[in-house]
Amino acid sequence: MNEDMTEILIFYALAFIGTPYQWGGDHVHEGFDCSGYVLECLRSVGFDYGDMRSVDLYRKLKDNGHRSGLKRGSILFFGKTQNNITHTAIALNDKVMVESGGGRRGTTVEDSKEFGFGVRIRKIRKDLVGSISLDYSKL
Repeated sequence: MNEDMTEILIFYALAFIGTPYQWGGDHVHEGFDCSGYVLECLRSVGFDYGDMRSVDLYRKLKDNGHRSGLKRGSILFFGKTQNNITHTAIALNDKVMVESGGGRRGTTVEDSKEFGFGVRIRKIRKDLVGSISLDYSKL
């Protein structure tokens, strides 16, 4: 069952490739920031945590009994430390991720369209500080 749910998560996540980055965004048509994007993808497989920052999502997933692990479908967290997480994404494998990125605080959809910020596939960043494999029995 976990493999099927992981594939649903990945399929849904990839459907947003090209959606613009928007700081504070959590809308499928208007744009996402990193946490808005990951939270939307998590809702597709039954995890609804509302709206929160990346660091809060990390704590919520750990507190709900999901385990550390880097594999397809893991939720990735980036920053300086696990207490200073500034970005989140979804692993496609142990080397590549899908994210809503490129923008910064205050980035608008217009900025994103001009500079190509948004949902994209890229190598996993070097500032990875945590990765959590979802336990679908927690639904």
